[in-house]
Amino acid sequence: MKKLTLLLCAVVILTVASCASKPYVRGKLDAEYERLRLENEKQLMVLREDLSKEFDAKFRTEIVSIREELSQVREAMANLQKLLAMESMSTGKEMDGIRQQVSSIQAMLNAIAEKQRVDGKE
Repeated sequence: MKKLTLLLCAVVILTVASCASKPYVRGKLDAEYERLRLENEKQLMVLREDLSKEFDAKFRTEIVSIREELSQVREAMANLQKLLAMESMSTGKEMDGIRQQVSSIQAMLNAIAEKQRVDGKE
């Protein structure tokens, strides 16, 4: 009977100890989970910032180069239009050549502008 009583007491003590430690363990697990969640959020924010900076830098340089090309083409077009105005007395064949150059430059401008629109949408 003593053994049964001792066994019963041991079961009660282990049950009480187990129940008493659960909130402590649960609290530790919750604290660790929260710490890891905050750490992951910080790492995610850093990764997002790095990706954003890389993306911005890449497309800024691309946009700058396209703008430079556009500027050069516009300048060449303006020069050709000036030539066209000055050469209005030229023969028809020369005028056709100049008009053809102006048309090709306008086509290049339109293509570059379209590329910018497409890049802007992406």
